[in-house]
Amino acid sequence: MHPQNSKYKNSHRHYSHGLFIILRSLVLFTLLLPLFVRAQQGSDTLAALKQFIQISNSYEQLPMHAVIQIASSADFINSSRDTATMEMEFYLLQSGSYVKSGGMEQLSDDSLMVLVNSIAKKIIVLPNRQSVQDRLKVYMGIQLADSSLKKAAEKYTASVLPTENGNAAIEIKSRASAFGSPLPQESIPIIYNESTRQPLKVIQQREKLAMLDLLHYAALLQNPAYKGKLFTSKKRFFLIKGETITYSYQKIEYGNKVTLPALIKDRIVSNNSSGYTPAKGYEAFAIKKQNF
Repeated sequence: MHPQNSKYKNSHRHYSHGLFIILRSLVLFTLLLPLFVRAQQGSDTLAALKQFIQISNSYEQLPMHAVIQIASSADFINSSRDTATMEMEFYLLQSGSYVKSGGMEQLSDDSLMVLVNSIAKKIIVLPNRQSVQDRLKVYMGIQLADSSLKKAAEKYTASVLPTENGNAAIEIKSRASAFGSPLPQESIPIIYNESTRQPLKVIQQREKLAMLDLLHYAALLQNPAYKGKLFTSKKRFFLIKGETITYSYQKIEYGNKVTLPALIKDRIVSNNSSGYTPAKGYEAFAIKKQNF
C-alpha cells in the first residue's frame, strides 16, 4: 500500500470518527433539549410564582387606608355587571374596618357587620364571620386560595412580563383549561412599582360558560374573534365568555395616622331587648337583623 494512501485512510478514519461523535452529541442534545427547556421553564415559573406571592402579600400591613377603582368588562356583553365601574374607599385596622362606595357603607368589628344604605335609608346588621385578612384579599382583588408556593405551583404557571415606565408585571395562569378549550380558566397579571414593590393594578381574567340563544350563537359564529369559544351541547348553545375585573389602586397608605372615620356605634345603638335602634342622625333609617 502506498504510504500516502495509508495516511489518507487513517486521516479519513479519524475524521469520520470525529464526525460521528459530533453527530451523536447533536442527536443527544436534540433529545435532551426539551427536557432542559421544561426544567428551565419550571424553574422560571417557580421563581416568578414566588415573586407574585411576595408582591401579592406586600400590602398586608395594618392599619391601612386605600382607594381602589374596580372596573368590570367582558368580551360579550349580556349583563349590566359586564360594564360596571365603582370606586371603593376602605380603612382596615385590627380592631375593625370601614368601607364606603357610593351611598353604601360597611362597618365591622370583631362581632358585627353593619351595612348602611343612605339612598334607601336602610341598615342591615349581620354577625361578622370574616377576618380582617380575608376582607383585605377581597378588597384588593388578590384571591389565591392558598399562598404557599407548592400549592400555588400545582394550580398555576407564572411568567415575568416586560418592565414599562418603571412598573414591573408578573402574570399567573391556571394550568386547568376552560371547558376543553386551549384557554386557561383564569389568568391574573399584577402590575407593581418596581422600586417600592407595591401593587398598582390587579387584573382578574376568567373564562366562564354563558348560554346563548340561536340568533346570538349564529351571529358570533361568523366573528373570527370567537373562534374556538363556541360550542353546542344537547341542542343548547354556549360561549366561553371572557370576564375581566380590574382593580386599580388609586391610593394606599399605612401607619398609625390611619383611623376609622366612623364606628358601628355611630350608626346603631344596642337596646335592652337584644335589638338595635338607629344612632343620632340616622333616626329615619329602618333596621333589619340577618343571619343571627
